[in-house]
Amino acid sequence: MKTLLLAFGLTFSWVHTLSAQPYQVGETLYVWAKSGLHLRDTPSLSGKVLKTLPYGAALELKQCSGEVIEVEIIKDAESNGQYFPNFKLNGHWLLVRTGDLQAYVFEGYVSTLPPLNINSFKDGSYHCEDLITYGQRTFDIDPSYQPARQVHKRAIWKHFGKEMIWKKYEDRSWGYQSTMLANISLREAYLLFNILQQFERQSQQAQTAQAYRLLKKAQHTWIFSLGQPGDFVRITKREKGWVEIYTEKSKPTPKS
Repeated sequence: MKTLLLAFGLTFSWVHTLSAQPYQVGETLYVWAKSGLHLRDTPSLSGKVLKTLPYGAALELKQCSGEVIEVEIIKDAESNGQYFPNFKLNGHWLLVRTGDLQAYVFEGYVSTLPPLNINSFKDGSYHCEDLITYGQRTFDIDPSYQPARQVHKRAIWKHFGKEMIWKKYEDRSWGYQSTMLANISLREAYLLFNILQQFERQSQQAQTAQAYRLLKKAQHTWIFSLGQPGDFVRITKREKGWVEIYTEKSKPTPKS
């Protein structure tokens, strides 16, 4: 395996095995890289950067290469005897059209999902719309589903067509939120989670090695730590094409 370290701190590795490609030629893809995604003249890291595509840019897929590359997003770390592995995204080189340009982008930061709306601030942070607003804006509501129902005094379920199911539960000490999305990959679910939680930005600024780290990456499950001990996000491939983003957080103990 050949590894290249680029000036902006990401490690790329060539992977010579093929992976499944869910996209169809002519399909619209969207950029989910908050800092933008390079458009290159050839499907290579040495290709000339023609343009940096902004977050949310729409692309028309023209062709997919057979080769896959891996990009190191978060470096490994060790703290108090606990090892945290690095986290990588992989993907093909995609030939896309945007405006008058036709060139190549890395698949890792694109998705068929329309992007979350965000408002950016000068310090690099941002505020994004919540998942309820996103679901209502993005997915058609199927009349066979109840749009919302209170299943418990502390629990709410909402269905958005046949593409998204949102659940939330809270009590005095902890809570969870579950978002089920149809017909997407673990990678695409990660892109949504990353923007919602500002995960990669938070990982770069974390004060402890345990915060905002990859805890587990298996074939059907990715688990990440969040800012507080015990808080985590689990992304899991479920049956019938569903992917779940499950977030569990404890609540601060009120001061006496």
